[in-house]
Amino acid sequence: MAEKSDVLNLFKGLACISVVFVHVHFPGITGIVVHRSFSSFAVPLFLMIAGYFAFGKDESVIKRRFFKILKIFLWSYAVFLVLHILFKIQQGVVAEWLSLNFNYTTPIKYIVFCTIDFAIPLWYLIAMVETYFVWYFLVKHKKEHCVMFAIPFLFVFKVVLTTYCETMRVPWMFKMNFLTEAMPFFLFGYYLRSKEDFFKSIPYSVLLLTLFAGCAFAAYNVASDAPVKMFSLGTLFYSLAVFVIAIKIPNKTYCRPLEYIGDKLSLNVYIFHPIIGLVMLRLCQSLFGINLQAGLLGWLRPFAVVVLSIVVAQILECLNSRKLFTRTRADKGGLFRRPIT
Repeated sequence: MAEKSDVLNLFKGLACISVVFVHVHFPGITGIVVHRSFSSFAVPLFLMIAGYFAFGKDESVIKRRFFKILKIFLWSYAVFLVLHILFKIQQGVVAEWLSLNFNYTTPIKYIVFCTIDFAIPLWYLIAMVETYFVWYFLVKHKKEHCVMFAIPFLFVFKVVLTTYCETMRVPWMFKMNFLTEAMPFFLFGYYLRSKEDFFKSIPYSVLLLTLFAGCAFAAYNVASDAPVKMFSLGTLFYSLAVFVIAIKIPNKTYCRPLEYIGDKLSLNVYIFHPIIGLVMLRLCQSLFGINLQAGLLGWLRPFAVVVLSIVVAQILECLNSRKLFTRTRADKGGLFRRPIT
């Protein structure tokens, strides 16, 4: 498959919209089921795509991707931090907020548990930075294939850890780490690329059955309030099946707008939708006295955040494209400004 896939972009577009529904909930049990089941494929899909396109890349490419993700994380972190400081200044509690969020445990939470309390979605970027950091050394020493055996063990560890934390009501941060939340999916994407013909030979019927069974198991486990929270087992099979289907589908255009969102806008939609949702909630409450979480508005709010997030992501993409275009023109102009020798 080519480095750019319309089908994978289509699924990335669906995934970034699904992530919005994870953090901007629908009301009641519907929001919980959508969060824990129907939308749960989104981040694993991003991780598997990253692993898929890491196949065959040397350490210079991995190093470049590492610094790109690190740069995006630092910039995003600064935006979240400034926004929350402004909110806390307005509320007159900035000193208390800073002392609560920045202490001796902060580096541990960031590095070990990939957790930033005021910027929850950024856990993905931390996990990706750590994954690329480890992957760089594996690629450099030609050990990529030596770690493939760890995939099933990491998935089992993930399910056991998540089930324990959810069942025992342990704080969610204790199940968040790059080793169980990022690395196994990244490795699976890499492994699938190395065995692509085999995975493409799996019948659609088997994949669709796995998809629906996994999604249904997760939804039932959540909706029934089961004593043992094993929905992560269902979401695991559901996510893997979605990715294999995405690879198996013939690569052609199916929905250009969604493919464009996946290709150009998905990362910014993922990063900034919580800020957009929070600002929208605060503004409507303070300016108009409207509670967007009440009644029918609670059902409309997630869709409004999706639309606004796409609009903001498009604005950022246009600004970035103009910046790159200006830089390219400047570089070309520089060729004509060299002194003649």
